[in-house]
Amino acid sequence: MKAYLDSNVILDVLDENRKCHEDSGKIIEFAKDFGKQLELVVSVQSMIDAYYIVQRQKIGATQYRNFANWCVNHINVRPIGLGEYYEALDSDEKDIEDSSQIALAQNENCEVFITSDKEILKREKDNYLLYLSPFDFIARMSEA
Repeated sequence: MKAYLDSNVILDVLDENRKCHEDSGKIIEFAKDFGKQLELVVSVQSMIDAYYIVQRQKIGATQYRNFANWCVNHINVRPIGLGEYYEALDSDEKDIEDSSQIALAQNENCEVFITSDKEILKREKDNYLLYLSPFDFIARMSEA
């Protein structure tokens, strides 16, 4: 299975005060344990945005760097390109950042888009992606 991690999932992993911290951390553990069955994708922009937010909230630059290095070495960290940006601009979506990530997930042939963004989760499923919260993704992985 190929799954895309939305920016907020990265923040959930890094900030233990966020509601989805534990479930998002479990996704990373699944990736460590089942790397051949689960390929995770995240955007470079999400990683950069997470660093910016971690710095502002003083959560911990060292923790961020350790996690970012793990991501670069163990999951598929991809740039959002001009093509994804154009797709987002041409869409009817209000949020260009979310639309760009969804376009990247589609272009990377992901099956699942993992997010804690309530607006994105309202989609449930479209022609390309199944949208799941970290909790729901963990539940499905536990069943498999």
